[in-house]
Amino acid sequence: MLYFLRKLNFCFLGTKWKIFDLLITKEEILWVIQHLLTGKLPGLDGFTAEFYKAYPEELAQFLLVMYNEGLAKGRLAPSLSEALISLLKSSKDTLDCKDYRPITLISCDSKILSKILANGLDRVITSLIQADQVGFIRSRSFSHRFWLFQPF
Repeated sequence: MLYFLRKLNFCFLGTKWKIFDLLITKEEILWVIQHLLTGKLPGLDGFTAEFYKAYPEELAQFLLVMYNEGLAKGRLAPSLSEALISLLKSSKDTLDCKDYRPITLISCDSKILSKILANGLDRVITSLIQADQVGFIRSRSFSHRFWLFQPF
């Protein structure tokens, strides 16, 4: 992912690209920790969102160093790309393969970094995507486009 981001040419964005800086702040980490969903299963490391919410300051400092060092070196910690895929039974019949569905358990470290990068991209995406494209952009709605094509 870092290789891809560094190879992109965003010079046409000018100063807007500076908003999506690859230097992560402690405030960003604390905000994401505060908004983590609780009651979810942990990833391979065994730490839940409740653990991160219990010790936000201590963990934010650790994550800040890990994320920014990884971004600076262009190589993130291997644990950030690991996940556990498990099968969940979706009905009582356990002999049929179609009665199982996979679930991927990702560590909170990965979820936090993903949310920080998504928030950074969200700040500049309107400059990257044309105004008539409204899908999956928070500040745009299909209903706005629908009314544009209505006859008067």
